[in-house]
Amino acid sequence: MPVKKSSFQRQHIKPDLSLYVIIDSDYLTTLKRGPHKTLVSALKGGATAVQLRSKNLNDRDYYNEAKKMFKTASKFSALFFVNDRVHIAAALRCGFHTGFEDMPFSEARKLVKPPIAAGLSASTVREALAADMLKPTYIGLGPVFPTSTKDKKNISLSSVKKIIVSSSSPIVAIGGIKEYNINQLIKIGVKNFCFISEICGAGNVYEKTRAIKKIIQGA
Repeated sequence: MPVKKSSFQRQHIKPDLSLYVIIDSDYLTTLKRGPHKTLVSALKGGATAVQLRSKNLNDRDYYNEAKKMFKTASKFSALFFVNDRVHIAAALRCGFHTGFEDMPFSEARKLVKPPIAAGLSASTVREALAADMLKPTYIGLGPVFPTSTKDKKNISLSSVKKIIVSSSSPIVAIGGIKEYNINQLIKIGVKNFCFISEICGAGNVYEKTRAIKKIIQGA
């Protein structure tokens, strides 16, 4: 059954990236939690954008999970992205997120054309400047704090501030962001925040998302 046109349209109307949650099904499996249930809790708590990520799911299972999540996210008027698998984003006509180590962004954009949303990762000032030239919907910048989920050195807050000022693309900060350190990023101008373990690994996903939402809205 094809995705409704209204779901597609919501992917590019005034995108709100302020509270972005990555639903990592591999990570959730270790916690014995269901990806879709976690997604719903995050959306009810106020998530404005969500992404399905998995290195272990085969394409068929990933497609089926993504299709269900896309439909659910659309009901909450939230943006939905698939991670890396651009061919699945093309099939669903939904957003995608990729990095410099993946398919070249310009080629991915031929499969999933604007105005459908598309994000690009950057982990250094140089990468962020290069990403901005490609005009993605947003740049996922990080890690901004040390984190065990990334094997890259975190970007200094001064560099993050520099990138925000110089980039024409919205910046979504990611990596090691916790409820207690969000204000450090808000003070340097960050407006969009991405979470994995802080929300998906919380004892109560809904309440954690809601608490973070209040901090962001109060900024």
